[in-house]
Amino acid sequence: MGIKTENRIKTKRNGEIEFWRAVFCMIVFIYHISLDFDSSTTIFKMGQIGVEFFFLISGLFMARSIDMKRDTESKEPLGIESLKFVIKKYVAFFPYHLFVFVAGFIFYIQRFDLHFLDFCEKVLFVIPQFFLVHLSGMISESKVVSVEWYLSGMLIAMLIMYPLIRKFYDMYVHIIAPLSGLAIMGMSYVKRGTILGAYQWDGITTWGVFRAIFLMNLGCIAYEISKYITAKKLTSFSKITLSLLCLFGYMATVFFVNFQLNEKVRYSLVLFLMFSVAVSFSGINFYGKIFDNGFCRYIGKLTLPMYLNTNIIRYILVHTGLTELRYRYFLIVAIALNFALSAVLMFVVEKIIRNKNLRKNKHTGKYSSV
Repeated sequence: MGIKTENRIKTKRNGEIEFWRAVFCMIVFIYHISLDFDSSTTIFKMGQIGVEFFFLISGLFMARSIDMKRDTESKEPLGIESLKFVIKKYVAFFPYHLFVFVAGFIFYIQRFDLHFLDFCEKVLFVIPQFFLVHLSGMISESKVVSVEWYLSGMLIAMLIMYPLIRKFYDMYVHIIAPLSGLAIMGMSYVKRGTILGAYQWDGITTWGVFRAIFLMNLGCIAYEISKYITAKKLTSFSKITLSLLCLFGYMATVFFVNFQLNEKVRYSLVLFLMFSVAVSFSGINFYGKIFDNGFCRYIGKLTLPMYLNTNIIRYILVHTGLTELRYRYFLIVAIALNFALSAVLMFVVEKIIRNKNLRKNKHTGKYSSV
């Protein structure tokens, strides 16, 4: 699948990927807030699949980022470059992380009648969580923002994977990613019977890190498949066939996660998603232009605060008695509340960043936009 530089995929945001990112964010959000209801009345009973989608596209975008650098020689040692890549990711979502972390910590300590030393102890306990390294195993009895295990697992996995992919790109995406992905999948299938889990210790680290590596490897494979598809001169029939198979992969996943099936079904759904993500990212879908608009890109950006706000929204819903509403009305209120909070939060964060860039550019004489 060696593709020349001129055939590489453009870096413009893919509206279709952003749309499905929003769909799977909503699925995992609804799954979490529905835990306070009788499961016989809820939807998306296997809704954790949304996190699998996030890991897939994280691996895909990491592979793309590295691929775009392959023809340029790094001016920095590989370790420094790798560390800077991960730190840049942390800084990108730090404003949202800071907001939900502070709110989550306030909600957490309200449950205790703490003296000064007790309070200091709680603060020290959650420092690994603040820096998002807690999935390495440094987990206190409290998880201030439980859904942030995804970010911690992603960052740790990137620290492991980035230097290897950067140094041995072809070997990694064609041999190491498929073999290590299959190895972790097989171990999980036989030993655990499920992909699920995050904080459980599993030999040398938590299962969440293994889960991240496994799924981000599939994302790397998806990127290579998308490159291959893009470089091919496909007939109209081939494009229509791939487009329909891509749509089937998404729709089948959304359909099946409504039911409490055997957990091993989730492995097949993840492979469906890997294929669909690869086709979507290639940009060959005949219906792709439907998603090529500002709205899809906006809701795609909104998924990070919406996902991170899950714990806050659930806390509000429970402590205001809104869980007493009928389930359908509860969902409407919960989704609207999360959308409003996330939109405001993203607006504030982007405005602060924009103003910071403007002040910086006044000194440098350069212009940049957010």
